[in-house]
Parts: sequence; C-alpha cells; structure tokens
Amino acid sequence: MNHAIYTGAAGAIAMDKRFDMISNNLANVNTTGFKKQRISFSDMLPLEDKSNPAVTNNNFPENIRQGVFNTYPFVNEVKTDFSQGYLKSTGNELDLAISGEGFFMIKGKGNNVKFTRDGSFTLNSNGFLVTKKGEQVLDLKYNPIKLPTRDVEFVNIDEKGNIYVNDAYTAKIAVMDPD
Repeated sequence: MNHAIYTGAAGAIAMDKRFDMISNNLANVNTTGFKKQRISFSDMLPLEDKSNPAVTNNNFPENIRQGVFNTYPFVNEVKTDFSQGYLKSTGNELDLAISGEGFFMIKGKGNNVKFTRDGSFTLNSNGFLVTKKGEQVLDLKYNPIKLPTRDVEFVNIDEKGNIYVNDAYTAKIAVMDPD
C-alpha cells in the first residue's frame, strides 16, 4: 500500500483548515474588535506497521518499514492574536476603544458574562449602555450601566472608563482580562 497517499491527504486537510482560517480573518478585517487567529502545524511519524518489519538495506527503500519516510502533518495549535489593533475616531461620544490589554464585559444570554473588544456602544430606550446587538455593558460589580435620559447636556467617558453625565460621576465601565 502506498502510504504517500495518506501523507498527501493529511496535508490537504491541514491546508484546508489553514485556508478556512485565512478566509475568516479576511472576512472580518473590518469587524470592530475582531482578533485574527493564527495556525501552526507539526508532523508525526505513523505508528509502526508490525506486519512489515524494518529492513536495513537502504538500496531498496520500498522494503523499509512502510511509512518510515512519510510524516503526517496536522494542526498543532490555533491561537488568537491579541495584539493591539488600529484605533480610529468615530465621532460618537459613546464609542470606546481599549488601548492595551483587556475586554469590555457585557451581559449575554442567560445573564452570562461575555467579553468583547468592540466598543461601539449606544443607549437603548431604557437608558442602558448597550452593544450593537443590544447586550448590556457591565460595570465592575457586574451590574448593567444605566445612564440618565432626562436633562442630559453631555456624557463624558475618561480614559479610565469613568462615565460622567453633566460632570456628575455615574458609573465605571469594566475592562477586564478573562482567565
């Protein structure tokens, strides 16, 4: 049996996974807060074929234990690249960006805490600070941030995440690193 076919098939599968990851990275290049992924590969020797013992005569490589010259590539590791992305001003006073480490904490489905780097925030009709998907942004005590909706002249958010409405401290946006 020609074990090179298996090596080629394993290589094709590994490259297919690589192309899928590259495609996903390219499709999300303009997604706010998206973190690209990187893939690394390794190879392994196949298990020894007990039915075909190794022969020491190198003049006839077809007689040497099948697969000894073939290695099978496989995906070794998939890592998310958490390096700093580009920052750009949007003109929206509620749009935020994190320079450095950390993630915004938001309340997901079932009250689960989720993490995001997408700081495109707005206020919903009840005055809660929310993401584009309507998920509530949390403070350091895991409470949704609610801002006043009446008599608001301006909202200011400083570089530490403190929110001031009309110069009065209102809340602090949680920026944390997940375990």
